[in-house]
Amino acid sequence: MAGSGKTTMMAAARTAWEGRGLVVAGAATAAVAATNLHAEAGIPSTTIATWLLRIKGGRGLSGVDVLVVDEASMVDDRQMAALLAESARTGTKIVPIGDPLQLRAAGVGGGFAAIHRQVAGLTLKENRRQRDPLERKALERWRAGGESERPQDRQELQRQALRLWGQGERVRAGQGAEDTMAQLLADWLTAREPYRAAGTPEAVHDELAQVLVLAGTNAAVDRLNAVARELRRERGELEGPDHRYRLPGGRTIALAIGDHVRVRKNDYRARRGVGAVNVLNGYRGHITAIGADRRVEVEWRQAGPDGPTVVREWLTPDYIASGGLSHGTAMTVAAAEGLTADHALIYGMGLDPHTLYAAMTRDRERARLYLPRELLESDFDRVRHGKVRSEADALQRALAAYAATLDDDRVDRLLTPEPEPIAQEEQDARQPAPATVEREDRGRGRGDRQRTGREQEKREAAAASLNEARAAIQLAGARLALSRSAYGVGLLSDDELTERLSSLAEQVEAASTALEAAEQERHRHARNGGGPTELALLAERDKLAANLRRVEAAERAERRLQQARQQILEGHAEASRLRQRESELAAEVENLGSLLPSHRARRRELTEVELPQVRERLEQLGERLAPIRAQGPALEQAARESVEQAPPRVVWSMIRRRHDDLVGDFAAAQRGARSVDVTNADSRAATARLTRDQAQEELAAGLSESERRADLPPDQRDIEQRVRSEEASRRRTERERDDIDRERRSAHERSQRRQTERDREPSRQSPASERDVPSR
Repeated sequence: MAGSGKTTMMAAARTAWEGRGLVVAGAATAAVAATNLHAEAGIPSTTIATWLLRIKGGRGLSGVDVLVVDEASMVDDRQMAALLAESARTGTKIVPIGDPLQLRAAGVGGGFAAIHRQVAGLTLKENRRQRDPLERKALERWRAGGESERPQDRQELQRQALRLWGQGERVRAGQGAEDTMAQLLADWLTAREPYRAAGTPEAVHDELAQVLVLAGTNAAVDRLNAVARELRRERGELEGPDHRYRLPGGRTIALAIGDHVRVRKNDYRARRGVGAVNVLNGYRGHITAIGADRRVEVEWRQAGPDGPTVVREWLTPDYIASGGLSHGTAMTVAAAEGLTADHALIYGMGLDPHTLYAAMTRDRERARLYLPRELLESDFDRVRHGKVRSEADALQRALAAYAATLDDDRVDRLLTPEPEPIAQEEQDARQPAPATVEREDRGRGRGDRQRTGREQEKREAAAASLNEARAAIQLAGARLALSRSAYGVGLLSDDELTERLSSLAEQVEAASTALEAAEQERHRHARNGGGPTELALLAERDKLAANLRRVEAAERAERRLQQARQQILEGHAEASRLRQRESELAAEVENLGSLLPSHRARRRELTEVELPQVRERLEQLGERLAPIRAQGPALEQAARESVEQAPPRVVWSMIRRRHDDLVGDFAAAQRGARSVDVTNADSRAATARLTRDQAQEELAAGLSESERRADLPPDQRDIEQRVRSEEASRRRTERERDDIDRERRSAHERSQRRQTERDREPSRQSPASERDVPSR
């Protein structure tokens, strides 16, 4: 399982193997993973692709006694087959390690789990990573669901894990994508603040290592990185102007000194002899310099046998243009495989159960999942639940909608039937021969009467067996025919069939009414507009405009306050300069003490002209600054109130960009929204038409069944009634069993909640009871 110490165990195994004189090597899907395996377990490792090239070149696994394949569940089965075939030739022992419940192979998968079952492989079950008991419990539930063979059990256990995370405040439910990402980035700012405040050269690497921002798609990662970069730019963490570089597909990337970046392409410089350090896909660091030749210097921290080291390398524009570099604050869950951090902030949209499990197991202290409720809920969900009543209601709705997106997951399986495990002891399939053999009575002296009696008994037994078989055939035929009846109407009792016919007639009428309403709505939306999507667009425009006005008002108030403060600062500087000048002139007057004509003339000029001018300017300056000082508290109050009335500062840039994008071509957006409303109305009309047609077909089948029963002979009617009675009993038994199981699960959940609440309460002894204990 995740965080159980697989790499640590491999370090001990390597010591044992090498102690016997064996040569140990490692393999991984990614170059960085191979480097980490070497650094953490001491096993010299390289990529699967490199080993396959060696096999193709002829060297293969020669000279390797043990090959450890890390994260084997992510290895394509075709590549694993090539390694196993080569190991059979060279006698190399293949040791795959991994977790089938985490990220799966990008290609053909399922082989690692099958091999583990076949050889009865060892399993590490103790979680040594998560420090929070609640997180451990949730992950245990999730893992139990992933290991379950029944889809119903898997779904129920995964829902229990989601509820546990929600109870532990590890899930945040936003409205849309922007609101949810804003919450995530606000928490990211809080989580990274200790590292940013440290101000040490190592702090940026500590932050990247200990605060992970994860998402399931590259589009979400790019969006998070773009906003995080703007936030860092506003805080002065990026130096100098942006430099734009070409990327594959006609895209560009803006880079500046201080940018968080991630290496996306392997460059084996040490192997080629053009550098001392390899630049490997997956390294994360920051830009320390951009040269005049547009080369970019990137600094990252990489693991090594002697501990982590900080490395700097220059990357060329051609390397960046080939897709070798991207922004690195956020990354996909697949890119974070094998990483462990204190905090993991996960945008949950687009994750499957395997990816979500891998993401929620990256942390030591806290993992937090962010869900955009409006994107997860369907129109039907929103109509059924109505308006959100509270934050707790929004969270529960988001969790329920999110759980529904995880239900269709399929486990990787082999295409061919899997044989019995070779590690299992063979069971003796031989069945003992019958212990008794009918003995022929060869005794003499038996009369013909006894022989005739036995033959009569045999004939009667044979006749009874035949009648029983015929009855069974009739019953089975009736059950098969009734079970194959259209819409299952054949298995309904007479009362149930009558009730069903009445209900179907009502459904046909309701569906016809809904169809007529949907068609009218479509024509109305196409002609006049006013559909929900268009209204939502108008509301969004108005909301964005209102928020933008509040943002601009806050910015204006802050600018006015800043201008006033600047004027006061400049006035103080001017007053200091004038007072200094006044002192200089007064000192000059004191020094002109003689009665020389030149001295008298200069004294008169100073006392009558220059000194009065300086004092007059001082007085004017004071009069000018007085109202500004008087306005200071009001300006500060206005700035504070306008900022409080505006949305959170972290989303100002997102609001402005979204408003500009929407208003820039609002007519096209409105046409698109109206088109969506018309399409939705068409869809509702098609759904209503399909519902009506199906109800009509089922109603026709029910009427036909009712007529068929009226013409049945009595014996056939009795047989069918018996089948229906048995079917009704079976349904009752299933419902009772489901009710019992549901009640047991509910009781267990209540017990778990009570236990969780008791665990949360601090155990403290009453001071009064402590004082009541007599001293001895």
